[in-house]
Amino acid sequence: MLRLLKLAADHDCEEALGVYVLGLMTESKPINIDAIEVKFNQHHPSLPDVPCYQHDINQYDALVV
Repeated sequence: MLRLLKLAADHDCEEALGVYVLGLMTESKPINIDAIEVKFNQHHPSLPDVPCYQHDINQYDALVV
């Protein structure tokens, strides 16, 4: 719910978003927030997934000398 509210506020699409979500509910369709954000978030595309490497904590031992 918070993501829907933020999306509506950030993109000035309160009415259109409300109508869309109510339509999904009326048709008993699932509300997929990720798909809704793609549909209504025209100004700020989502950030890409960046793979991260979690280093071994033992590597810090080399710094303590």
